[in-house]
Amino acid sequence: MFVVGERREGRAGKSREDKNPYTGETLVEIPLANAEDLDEAYRASERAPSASARRCSRRSGATS
Repeated sequence: MFVVGERREGRAGKSREDKNPYTGETLVEIPLANAEDLDEAYRASERAPSASARRCSRRSGATS
């Protein structure tokens, strides 16, 4: 999972396999998040400027 722009394992220490339904081949192992992972991601999103705010400032000619 990505949190604050970094790829990391989930603190839960568990993962889920995503398999090709036709061949049964494992395509990817997805780390599962716990409450701490979610809290950290949420806090980081509050600190980051939103993509829509950046688009609006570019359209209006505002500079940051």
